[in-house]
Amino acid sequence: MDCSVCGTPSGLDPLCSSHKRVLSTCSDLTPEQIRARLPADPQVALIDMFGAAHPLPEMARIGRDPATCDLAVLHASVSSQHAALSIAGGIVTIADLGSLNGTFVDDQRIGQTSMPARELLLRVGVVSFMLCPDVLGPVGPAPLVRRTVPRGSKKAQVAFVAHGARWELAVTGEAASLAGDKGEIGLSLMEGRLLRLLLDRSGDPAYLASGELVHELGFGARAADSENVRELVRRLRRKLEAFGMGDLIESRRNAGYRIAPHTRRA
Repeated sequence: MDCSVCGTPSGLDPLCSSHKRVLSTCSDLTPEQIRARLPADPQVALIDMFGAAHPLPEMARIGRDPATCDLAVLHASVSSQHAALSIAGGIVTIADLGSLNGTFVDDQRIGQTSMPARELLLRVGVVSFMLCPDVLGPVGPAPLVRRTVPRGSKKAQVAFVAHGARWELAVTGEAASLAGDKGEIGLSLMEGRLLRLLLDRSGDPAYLASGELVHELGFGARAADSENVRELVRRLRRKLEAFGMGDLIESRRNAGYRIAPHTRRA
């Protein structure tokens, strides 16, 4: 395998040792906490610490809010509207948008800066990316060796009834979905695995502790903790709320999470 940034042979890792070192500035980030829209005409790419390339348009916004940002970074150190990036005529301009924890270019905190398009290190909060004007080839999730869940075609299905409606959760090594009488809900792989774990324990009234969920889910972060689980549950609940299932997952402080008792396996 070659490094996603420089193309140097990197063994089984998507980044060479040099770029892996400079990009690994956040110990509790998982691959699914970085989301990018796919622009029609990408002009530049940001490589994350997992070796995944995220293409951006000529004017892009980076922040924690997926609804308004071209690159959403779901981490507590990143502000909702953190930084803006634009590229025109071979010039890259990066501006901080009044973020709490700052925007850094090559380890220097900036308010706004412009420079000829080149490889540079961009950090928002504590999350680092390598800006690569020439990397617009393969994009998307990190390669196999850095994925949180192994690839594969094996499919797990779980059926349940909530508020009188039947739903079926399908989870493969690549994706997850929730289909039922009221429609279909697209889930990320980690959201699907979390829901499956909770449904598998739905007959047990006890709560599943965050520590156990971290272990079972296999977050792709060196220091994943209860905050990673909380963010994952929050994202899943938002999707369920749109279909009248905002109360499907119950939580209790210092106890953990469980499927609501009104839900039954079908």
